[in-house]
Order: sequence, then C-alpha cells, then structure tokens
Amino acid sequence: MYGVSVLVTLCVNLPLNRRLARHGTPRPGIDLTATRREFERPWRAANVVRTPPTVRTWTP
Repeated sequence: MYGVSVLVTLCVNLPLNRRLARHGTPRPGIDLTATRREFERPWRAANVVRTPPTVRTWTP
C-alpha cells in the first residue's frame, strides 16, 4: 500500500509543487486566487488518495 502513496506523490504532488514554485514568491499586490484554485483541488484529491496508505504503514 505504501507504493500507492509514493506513486501519487511522484506523479501528482511533485509536479504540482514544481508548477507552484514557478509562480515564485508571493509579493504584495499580487492576487494568487486563480493559482490557488488551480492548485488546491488536485492537491487535496491526491492527499485523500495517499493519506490512508501512509497512515496504514505507521500502524501495526
């Protein structure tokens, strides 16, 4: 099950992180609402998929 978590991280979360990093550091006056909307839904969906297998590996 841990492999699912790793796979989701590699295929979804890391590319999202890279895309978000390209936007750079937020500066005053810059509205990042659209960027957040674009990023948040797939990020949350990936976390819903990867969290249970990860937690399962921590519990005996």
